[in-house]
Amino acid sequence: MNEEAWIGECETLVKGLPDELAKRITSLVHHSAAVAKAGNLTASAEDLETVREILVKRNHFRRYDNDIWVFTAIIRSIRRQSSEEPVPNAFERFMDSKPSWTRLDQELSRAQRDFWYGSPDAPVGGEFLVVLQDGSGASGAKKDCFIATAAYGSSLAPEVEILRVFRDTTILPSRVGQRLVNWYYRTSPRLANWIERRPFARMIVRILILSPILVILKAVLTHGFRRAGTGKNTGA
Repeated sequence: MNEEAWIGECETLVKGLPDELAKRITSLVHHSAAVAKAGNLTASAEDLETVREILVKRNHFRRYDNDIWVFTAIIRSIRRQSSEEPVPNAFERFMDSKPSWTRLDQELSRAQRDFWYGSPDAPVGGEFLVVLQDGSGASGAKKDCFIATAAYGSSLAPEVEILRVFRDTTILPSRVGQRLVNWYYRTSPRLANWIERRPFARMIVRILILSPILVILKAVLTHGFRRAGTGKNTGA
């Protein structure tokens, strides 16, 4: 992951938020990175704390557990902007808050639950909520495919878009599909971060895993769209 990975992570973190709030959070993260680079991790931590408080008050992390990983990726990336040693306590608090890469419900301490969910007794494990491609459905953040985004280098890659369409149109309408997607977003960030830092792994995932899947999905989606079009013409 490059030193300014926080830029892309911040874009992911604010997806689905009101524009003004998204702009405020983005501005705070940018300022946090700038003052960290200038050697002031204490001031950087103040900006991150403001962002954390905003998102905790909105129950953002409680609803979308995978954004915990996004936020901790921002913290790690911003830390790399600064050569300040030792790390001041104000910033070390964010470093120490990072959950284990294993299951959240087994690893979050009361202090971490308080940090991420606003209460030490908060139930661990948020629900997964998606805004469909047409904007319909319950309000919430549209989540990208972590592994595909890591492999192709951008959440805007056309390959990632195909996977999003398949998720929204084919997987999410069923309860089983929703549970599958929920599980994926709880377990995939660790693997995605590992892949993103290794160009060879990105290439292997693209060629051996995602490319064959995409060939099949393109055929399925094209066939589905054609059938939908044929149905409309027949009923006309």
